[in-house]
Amino acid sequence: QTYNIHDFTNNVEEVQQFDITQCYRNEEKMRLAISFPLTSELDINASRALLERVAKMFILATAMVAPIRIQQFETMVYEGEGKFDILFTIVAPPPFPEGGDPPPPEYITLNKDAKAALQKQIDANNFTLVDIGHQDNLITITAIAGSLVEVDPSGGGNPNDIDKFSVTYHKGYSSGSMAGLAFGMIFLGILVGTAIYWVFFRNKVRAGLPASRSFENPLAGLSNIGK
Repeated sequence: QTYNIHDFTNNVEEVQQFDITQCYRNEEKMRLAISFPLTSELDINASRALLERVAKMFILATAMVAPIRIQQFETMVYEGEGKFDILFTIVAPPPFPEGGDPPPPEYITLNKDAKAALQKQIDANNFTLVDIGHQDNLITITAIAGSLVEVDPSGGGNPNDIDKFSVTYHKGYSSGSMAGLAFGMIFLGILVGTAIYWVFFRNKVRAGLPASRSFENPLAGLSNIGK
């Protein structure tokens, strides 16, 4: 494996576009979710990007990890439950060559220690974000105590956390059903075309127009159409 993330530019857009999670094994990644109350003052659709940016800054400061180690930010809204979740992935510290300068501490913080630091602040109601409300005013949003869960237990967390977080998958069409649907649409098109031709042909016969057809002259009798 090749790593080159030390001294990576921590520009917001660049970090979001540069996904390094596929450079790590599953056990070296930790997918976490933090829940926040969904208040009437909050306009997530209008300020989602700002909210995620602020959340990332607080996560970096609390967990003591480098910006590049926080990946795959996502916001999920649950209106029926009156909350929204911010999801993100923390990747493990990269290997550093021996004998060189010691790396900054945020590059070597273990995933479990980062999670523990976040858990402590969230459970103490100290994890508060700032966002813009419907009236373009600043509002504060405090994470729900005890809401930090690990979505994927492969990172070494508590598998019981999975019971607190549910994702619903809707099964789509299989390749076989799609093929059957395609043939059905073709057959339906043939039936509709045949029915239209039969009605058109019958009306021309009733109108006294020539109705004879042959392979040599398939358009016979159609010269009066539209007259």
